[in-house]
Formats: sequence, C-alpha cells, structure tokens
Amino acid sequence: AAVFLSRNQDKPILELLGKDTVDMTILDSTDISGAKEKEFKVYNIDNICWVLTIGGDFNLNVKKALALSVLKDGYSKSLSDGFSIADSIYPKIIKEDTSEDYSVTLVYDIETAKQILSAEISKMPDKKFPQTTLYYYNDEAFKPCVTAVAGHWQKNLSAFVNIEAKDNLSYFSSQLKSGSLHLAIFPVYAKSSSGKEYLLDYGIDLYGTDKPLISVEEELLKSHSVIPLAYEQTNIVTTDNIKEIFIDKENGYIDFSFVVKRV
Repeated sequence: AAVFLSRNQDKPILELLGKDTVDMTILDSTDISGAKEKEFKVYNIDNICWVLTIGGDFNLNVKKALALSVLKDGYSKSLSDGFSIADSIYPKIIKEDTSEDYSVTLVYDIETAKQILSAEISKMPDKKFPQTTLYYYNDEAFKPCVTAVAGHWQKNLSAFVNIEAKDNLSYFSSQLKSGSLHLAIFPVYAKSSSGKEYLLDYGIDLYGTDKPLISVEEELLKSHSVIPLAYEQTNIVTTDNIKEIFIDKENGYIDFSFVVKRV
C-alpha cells in the first residue's frame, strides 16, 4: 500500500475526508466538532502550549507590569474549542509523564501593575508608553485571545499596542531559543514527553544536570519573560476506512507500517 502525504489542498479538508482521496489527516482544533459530527475517529495529543513572551527593550519593571495585567478570566472567553487555559509552560504531555506538579499560580494585580508602569513612564522622555508591536503567530482560531490580551493592556494600563501577524513559526521559535525575545504570542510544541527536550526550544539545556523542571519555570516566571496562556492539542483524525492504526501519543508518531485499511 502507498501513503500519500499532502500539505495543501484545494478544498477544505473535511470535504475531502472520508472520500477516496483522504482517510487520515491532522485537523485544526476549530474543525474537530465537524469531524465528530461525521463520527470520524479523533486522536488527541496534548503537546502544545501557547505562550506570551515579553522582551524587546522593556526593562524588568515594565515586563512585570505587563505580566501582572494578563487576566486569564478575560481572555479565556476568547478561546475556541480545542484550547484551554494553561497553568504551566509545560504541555500536558510532559505533565502526564511525571508525578511532579508543574502548575503555577500566576498573579493578577492590576493596581500594582498601574503603579509600576506609571512610575516607569514618568522616567521616559515623552512621558508615554513607547510605540510597541505585539507579534503573534497567524492562527485565526487564536487571534481573539491575542486581541483580548492587548485590549486589556490598552483599557487598564493605557498601554497602546499594535498587533501584527506572522506566518512563519520559526520566526518565533528562533527568538525563543536564542533568548532574543520580543513582545509576542505563539505556540511551543513538545516533540515528546521529555521536559528536558522541550526546554531545548527555550535555549535551556538541562541534560547532565539534576535541576528540576519546576525550578526552570519559576525562574522564567520571575523574570516576567514568558507567560503560559493556553494549551492546544494536535488532532489526528481517521475515517472508518482505517481499521487499525498505531499512534504513539508520547511522541506524536504514526507508524504507517501498522495502518490497516478496510477493503
């Protein structure tokens, strides 16, 4: 049997799925409800965490003010199906592989944020929040969350922020790995259930050390440089034509030698 992999298609994938051409696909979270309505099989891998990075020319106090004013109850209403509030930078695939509790309590304190930012702005030459752009990975399903975060800053801190989409995920991942962060929102993918492997994408190498993963997260949060926003799943969908399939949820691999198709 031959396996044909395609990145692009002329029609929406749900229109093709179940016909002679497509029996298996990776589907966006926003399309999952449609797949379930058609009674397709859905395999979920909890390997994605959307994060907010606060960098650029901001000093520690400005970063702290922005971090303290990220209201989860505010942007949670903007999350589409398939997304959930994140309580850690580590996706659930990593949390499920260990007994260690990575959940953290992220403080929301808008009054302290206002005081800190007001003091910093008073030191600036023009006495106003600098012109700033919040870059985000171009995902229409997550854009409402991006605008909710930026809108909350604007409404409560008078911090006016432009938002700009970028299609290239490597633009963000290369910054994260090198530590040259901007103000940005994007997904970070876990390639396996290994926390140490995941942290390599943050430019942090724990191999050969006994440093706990929770300590790394605490350091990132205290620096106000990385804020976890939401979890997302990778969704693998198959039709009834696929009788047997082996998906390694720990690594996200599909062993096509085990795929059995009905004839």
